[in-house]
Amino acid sequence: MGVMNQQGEHWFPFEHNGRTYLLPRECPHRGGRLDLGFLDSAKGLVVCPLHKSTFCVPAGECKSGPAETGIKVDVDRS
Repeated sequence: MGVMNQQGEHWFPFEHNGRTYLLPRECPHRGGRLDLGFLDSAKGLVVCPLHKSTFCVPAGECKSGPAETGIKVDVDRS
């Protein structure tokens, strides 16, 4: 399940600390499908299945790479 924003980017919902966040479906490193990676909602971590870049939600910062940038995170307001 996912949504598309107005810029045509695909996002997926991620639950953490009682809130729903929208995360980009693709990793900034090589486009791996983050929604198919390791999702740890208790710790707020998303790990890309291709090269194991790890992102922290809600800030979107990259905790470990090879990704050199974080991900854009939005709050689901629906």
